[in-house]
Amino acid sequence: MLIYILNAAKKLNIKFKLYIPGKPIGYFYRGRKKLFFSRWKLRGTNSVPSSFTRRKLITHCLLGENKLPHPKAVLIEESMLLLEDILKKVKKLRKPLVAKPMRGEGGKGISVSLVSDSQLKKAVQHARKFHKEVIVEEYTDGSDYRIIVFKNNVLDVVERIPANITGDRIHTIKQLIEIKNKKKNFVRFTIMGKNILIFKSKRLDSDNYLINHLNSFARGRLSYTLNYYENIEILLPNKGKDRVKVTISDIPLEKYNLVCFRGIYGIKIAKTLARFLQYKKKKFFDTAIALPLYSDKLLQTLLLQLNNFPTPKTIFLSQNLIKYKLDHVISKLGLPLVMKSSLRHKGKDNYLLKCKKDILQILKKGNLNKVNFIFQEYIPNHFDYRLLVLGNKVKVAEKRIRQDKKDHRNNVAVGAKEEFIAPSSVRGLLKIATEAANLFKREIAGVDIIVSSSDSKPYILEVNATPAFTYDIKKSPEIEALNDFFLSIA
Repeated sequence: MLIYILNAAKKLNIKFKLYIPGKPIGYFYRGRKKLFFSRWKLRGTNSVPSSFTRRKLITHCLLGENKLPHPKAVLIEESMLLLEDILKKVKKLRKPLVAKPMRGEGGKGISVSLVSDSQLKKAVQHARKFHKEVIVEEYTDGSDYRIIVFKNNVLDVVERIPANITGDRIHTIKQLIEIKNKKKNFVRFTIMGKNILIFKSKRLDSDNYLINHLNSFARGRLSYTLNYYENIEILLPNKGKDRVKVTISDIPLEKYNLVCFRGIYGIKIAKTLARFLQYKKKKFFDTAIALPLYSDKLLQTLLLQLNNFPTPKTIFLSQNLIKYKLDHVISKLGLPLVMKSSLRHKGKDNYLLKCKKDILQILKKGNLNKVNFIFQEYIPNHFDYRLLVLGNKVKVAEKRIRQDKKDHRNNVAVGAKEEFIAPSSVRGLLKIATEAANLFKREIAGVDIIVSSSDSKPYILEVNATPAFTYDIKKSPEIEALNDFFLSIA
């Protein structure tokens, strides 16, 4: 078949070039015009460019013809079995060398830094396990980048760092490899556009949904990375402030254009990192992380009341005083009343108590003897509101409606139903939500407001620094609103 088509081309005075002798892969040309073909499919067929890029030798040829820089390479054909034939073929290449299958992906069958003849022979034999023909090329030392191009636009540039470990005199080599592999699962860094780091204290099954949805909304304008406190390394060498280094999965923290802290469990280290980012003049959210701790419900309620925000009546007593002053609490707040931890979230350690006996039974639980409780008047309701403040505006509003009539909590984490509504439908709550977020210097905040079903008065329950999001983007507008906010300030 090949010989007939090429003879026909000669009769028509059409020149041609085969990239691989004896195989129908190449192009016809007349003057400056070229028509590429692969297995006699012409360039207009989508499979032709795909076929070219899968064959590394053709890629080399195309790069060379277009005067683009690339390593010098030769093809070790299937028939070349003797070492002396292979050495003769690679004679003009500069060592060290690289051997790789002509077709393949994922780094399979590749051997690098080949210097001796025996190394080259073994490398060619290894590569032939993946493809009968082998490419040998000059090894080039330096940085390796994967550049993603779509319709003549560069969407992303990712640096690919070879596998490596550094001894620490503590862990074995196997342990160091496991630690490094755990880190690399979360590294994504692009040198194009803006890099946003979502920095969390602990892993959740839903984390991938957050990052995938954010990157889908970003459409290449921003690049989001997810990472965790466990991958932080801080070097304080006592050799001047400019020598201080903070890295996360081996990437300098200041390389990111913006860092968004989520989760309260690593708040102490987060404050340290926030101070470092301030010094480097890098953006991070929330900036309140660098300020005193405001996640304590007791402190929040105190500051809200001192600034004339409506909150439920609240009493705090140390564990030692509670049992002696319960009658005083009940006389001030009435029954039923709410008793909840000042630091727990998502409805944990939050109780609705109808009598003094109920309170005493809760306090008898052994695991609660070190919990700081606050007591609050119960505000009658059927649901509450979560208003998501981004910058100085409420961008998302939702009703949280409890499904268990015996439960008083409207937390989604304990089964409440979400109903997303237009912020304009709760216009009367927008001002106090944004002002409450500003009080605690929160650029991102989930403000929980309950409206009394008896007198329609609003009460602020909490200003969440790291509000939980619903990752079902068909149901919730939160992730898209968050991306739009990052895009506006990055």
